[in-house]
Amino acid sequence: MLFIPKEKRQAGVDWARRMLASTGVIVDTETTGLDKRAQVVQLAIVRVDGHVLYNSLLRPTQSIPDDAVAIHGITNERVASAPTILSEMRKVRDLLTGVPVIIYNARFDTRILSQSL
Repeated sequence: MLFIPKEKRQAGVDWARRMLASTGVIVDTETTGLDKRAQVVQLAIVRVDGHVLYNSLLRPTQSIPDDAVAIHGITNERVASAPTILSEMRKVRDLLTGVPVIIYNARFDTRILSQSL
């Protein structure tokens, strides 16, 4: 079991409460994989109150490997007519501008978003 000092736990709890009381958004992705070539195949942006602002499949420039399909169920056929992330960036940027953004695994998701662009 991981030991987290009480003051750090409380700081985390306080941060989470502020985020949940804010007008923030939660961002999540599904991807073609985990490596340095992986790209986004689905992007969701949800307000902390649960209102879905954006949820779209996105067409990557590479095939989705079978091991990724086994995890999220998104196939190459499903994204064949989906928009590209480049074509959706203005919409996405507008939704993320000026609000707190919450990402569970921010280092991974921001890397994948950057790679996809």
